[in-house]
Amino acid sequence: MRRRLFSQLLPWFLALSLLPIGAVLLATWQAQEEFQNERLFADLRARAELARHFLADSIRAGDRNTVQSFLVRALDATGTRLTVIGADGTVWAETHEAVEIMGNHSDRLEVRAALRGEVGESRRFSRTLGREVWYVAVPVRGLDGKPMAVVRAALPDEAVQPLRFRSLFRILALALA
Repeated sequence: MRRRLFSQLLPWFLALSLLPIGAVLLATWQAQEEFQNERLFADLRARAELARHFLADSIRAGDRNTVQSFLVRALDATGTRLTVIGADGTVWAETHEAVEIMGNHSDRLEVRAALRGEVGESRRFSRTLGREVWYVAVPVRGLDGKPMAVVRAALPDEAVQPLRFRSLFRILALALA
């Protein structure tokens, strides 16, 4: 009789003890994901703003050769994909693709936001690269103060995945300890 009662109650006790642990793990994972996303966007924003700082005069002067040359050096130094996009959506310079084959970028969420004078952020599928990519775009203002171009920094999602898996592993290791 005691054994039967124990075997009937054991699943309930296990469920009642594992449910809060699972809820805490899920909340921890979601908080970690949110923190990593915010950190990644902040890092990309800093890279885009740094590139904008160095390129603003060349962009205002329409010196696309200097802009392209800078992007190539920046890619070598940081590994960051950078794109400079004009107010009409045409790509002026790019680290990974020839600008001649790139389409108009005026429909990209982050570019539209930057052309309104805001910082644009998005995580979406890149038609150019054929994969999920994180983007941050910052406006380059002309002498009249209006956005005349955009500097965009991007990072493919697979560059972020190892960090996510390490975090998940740590959370699971803590749960099992």
